[in-house]
Amino acid sequence: MSDSRASDSHNRRLAKERVLLMNNQINYIVTDLPDDLMDPIEIVISGPGDSPFAGGSFGLKLSLPDDYPFKPPRAHFTTSMWHPNISTLGSICVDILEPMYWSCGTTLLMVVEALRALLTMPNPHSPLNVDAASMMLSDPDMYEITVRSWTHVHGYGPDTIPQEYKDKIASVQEIRRCTRESALRKLSKSMWVVEASRHL
Repeated sequence: MSDSRASDSHNRRLAKERVLLMNNQINYIVTDLPDDLMDPIEIVISGPGDSPFAGGSFGLKLSLPDDYPFKPPRAHFTTSMWHPNISTLGSICVDILEPMYWSCGTTLLMVVEALRALLTMPNPHSPLNVDAASMMLSDPDMYEITVRSWTHVHGYGPDTIPQEYKDKIASVQEIRRCTRESALRKLSKSMWVVEASRHL
């Protein structure tokens, strides 16, 4: 295929991607969609109602490589969350974004939908956040409360944090003289044991 034909095909694909993203904003909102899609695309995903992420809003940034769609986009969440397959810094571990599993027929809309589905169906057996995975497997109730706590603190979700957990956050804030966000991170990594969180 000549360079001009390849360029035309590439441009048609990007135009299709733009239309798909803009016309399917039900569970997400596109907040920044560059004309050429070469700059990062910014999206806010709503937390699925059947998950502890319900009510939260989670920023997602997608960046396309020069040879997209033959290579997958790079994706990371800009909103911190507690999830086995997503680091607290937003890195994501999911098959659809791995080069060996990527198909050039996969659209950005499919990627967004897959990442939202990941919030409902985490895989603790292939973790990026080992602490979240361990908590999910050993104490599912604590895991759900922790997810809801992060969703409230970072994702502007509803305040459904039990008072016992709020008291622990306040205690660590006072002891360590740290922010609520920092106290939540320390407690999450220490299975909500206040004494253990002092060493983090």
